[in-house]
Amino acid sequence: MFRLAGTAALIIVIFLLIAEIAAAIVFEFGLVPVKYRPVIWATRADVPPADSWRTENHPWGAWHKADAQGSDRRSCYSVVYASNEVGARDDSWNLPRHGIPTVFGLGDSFLEGYGVVQEDRFDTIVESQGFDFLNFGAAGHVGPVQYYLIYEHFADTYDHDAVVIFFLPDNDYSDNDPEVWEAKRNSYAYRYRPYFRASGDGKYEVFHPVDEPPGEITFRDWQYKDLGIFQFIANFGRDFTYTYGAVMYAMTLLEEREFDESGFSGYYDAEPHQLQAAHHFLGRIAKRAAARNGMPVIIFSIPTTRDFRRAAIETDEASSSRMLRSLAADNPNVYFIDGLTAMTAVEPDTDRYFLPCDGHWSKAGHEIVGQVVANALSAALQPAMVAE
Repeated sequence: MFRLAGTAALIIVIFLLIAEIAAAIVFEFGLVPVKYRPVIWATRADVPPADSWRTENHPWGAWHKADAQGSDRRSCYSVVYASNEVGARDDSWNLPRHGIPTVFGLGDSFLEGYGVVQEDRFDTIVESQGFDFLNFGAAGHVGPVQYYLIYEHFADTYDHDAVVIFFLPDNDYSDNDPEVWEAKRNSYAYRYRPYFRASGDGKYEVFHPVDEPPGEITFRDWQYKDLGIFQFIANFGRDFTYTYGAVMYAMTLLEEREFDESGFSGYYDAEPHQLQAAHHFLGRIAKRAAARNGMPVIIFSIPTTRDFRRAAIETDEASSSRMLRSLAADNPNVYFIDGLTAMTAVEPDTDRYFLPCDGHWSKAGHEIVGQVVANALSAALQPAMVAE
């Protein structure tokens, strides 16, 4: 019995060694169109993985190391993210502004440009139309509370003429909802990120469930916390083996874009308290901008494939769109752009909007959004631009 078990264990070890050697050869000799190297074997010339670049020690939660890089690769993209002197994925903001209108951009991974090189991001189109765009986008479960906190932190540091908020109904309503995170995510107990809670009279306040960390914390630092055995093994494999990279590459080749079979759509299915909280924090941004000589705030609502599918069978306006229209009605400086109609007016083929192995915008999606946002900015700032 023991001899049989020992033989089986030896066979498994030999198989794993052969798989590891084969995977190393595949990646090191460039036999696949993506690059991968375990952290333990990385050299100084290698760009560390993106989770070592992303941080979570600021009051708004997810951000990036300053003047640093992080690599991100899947079957349909290979990207190196780079941050400027304040940690934004953008060029340096210490350069001269050239006297053109400056736009303060707020949003999550879509704004950051997840999965695309910076040159293909939408703000390249916007800047080609005579604007300077400050991109404060960040991936990592970023929602309206964080948009508000980022604007509070940086608004007086960088002169700007307009604010653009990219709002993602798919998860922005839940990103700062403590009920969702307490129920489904053990990371609520240790991640330093903000949440909302009712404070009375229909208003909301910000709170953090954990204390501010004493130093810089990256996404990588908390990846081994409170994990199940399978996730622990996966993280260990990613850090120390080429085999992990080979398995993940094979999976991405086989996978199709994921759809939620429950039919959930953030446009239609957000909870009433989530709609109210989003209205509150977006409204606080709008009012702070309005205090700066009535500065315009453009809110672009981002639809996912699920939202497009749902809109095709619904007859009533989505609850998210109604909330954002209400926000615009309450704040004269707010301009609402519904991506459901704005994007299809430019390109009816919605499949072109997204990366084939991921739900974020492709280069084509960024180009479409860039056109829409540039036109909206020109209209909102027309009097000021004419005066100049």
